[in-house]
Amino acid sequence: MTGSDNPVRIRSDPIRLHEIISFKFNKNHESKVGIASFQYYYFPDEAKVKYVKVEYSDKEIQESIENNPNVMRNIDSHIREKLMGLEFGLKPLTNEKQPGLLCLFA
Repeated sequence: MTGSDNPVRIRSDPIRLHEIISFKFNKNHESKVGIASFQYYYFPDEAKVKYVKVEYSDKEIQESIENNPNVMRNIDSHIREKLMGLEFGLKPLTNEKQPGLLCLFA
């Protein structure tokens, strides 16, 4: 094996990002809106996300998110998809199944 057989890996510093997402959810047959703020590090060379801080607009939205693993996975997928789009210029998929999932960069 020669040195040219091993690709050179460029190490990049993690990027600290902050994203605010608005959620529409039902509580006691009533439609409500809440906001969650996510601070995280993105490690581009590993395509890894490390969450640093999560804050919620109120206790109801926190319970609605943290008590539902599917919602947590969807949030993580949404953030990763957005990062891939920014890094590689990919067009993000629309979220027709969850129209209440809106994203705003802070």
